[in-house]
Amino acid sequence: MQQLIKDALKQNRFKLYYQPKVDIKTKKIVGCEALIRLTDPIEGIIPPYRFIGIAEENKMIIPLGEWIMQEAVSQIKKWEQTPLKDIKVSINLSAIQFQDPELLQKIKNYTHSIERNKLDIELTESVLIKHFKERLKVIKGIKELGISLSLDDFGTGYSSLSYLKEIPFDTLKIDKSFIDNIYTKDDLTFINMIVGIADDLHLNVVAEGVETKEQLKLLEEIHCKEYQGYLCSKPVPPKEFEELFSLHCV
Repeated sequence: MQQLIKDALKQNRFKLYYQPKVDIKTKKIVGCEALIRLTDPIEGIIPPYRFIGIAEENKMIIPLGEWIMQEAVSQIKKWEQTPLKDIKVSINLSAIQFQDPELLQKIKNYTHSIERNKLDIELTESVLIKHFKERLKVIKGIKELGISLSLDDFGTGYSSLSYLKEIPFDTLKIDKSFIDNIYTKDDLTFINMIVGIADDLHLNVVAEGVETKEQLKLLEEIHCKEYQGYLCSKPVPPKEFEELFSLHCV
């Protein structure tokens, strides 16, 4: 798999797929998360769970992360003169990428050609639990560039609330594990609490992994703002995403 990753970077066999983020009230697509796929001549499309961990272990995630950012920026530029010009694209940053002392400068260089408010960077608690002070400087530097920040998998970590005091996040993403159990009173109460915290702090909130109309109805009742999940679409190539966008704008 290590060799496959190296070869794929050289031979341009990575692709970005895009999963819509939908405004629950208007039902319109307002953003998307860019998710990487590896295309192998023999196996076909290889999902990220099979190679991201290995890429992180051998630090191949650093050049891979740079490719993701460049590709996402390129897609934002392609959409500038289309009906998708206001779509915000989210990418994920790994904790390993924060070991790169040039990370902030690279982000600045890669994003100079776009309106940076169209790019969102998603962070998980794994980024924050080590070397917090040093990483906080980088995170604040990213925010100062005009790029928005999302806290991914909110509710699954140990110190997520304390991070909200220190880090200028724009969005909370409610982890899929809570959405799966939204029918239980405890989980619905917990999700409602997260939505309330987001409202009080003037943050956007996105429910991840929404798969059924029943889940969406409950989220709408507690005034969750956006959702992401198979109910709208799995991650798809850019062309299919454009077609989905058109359908949701009717």
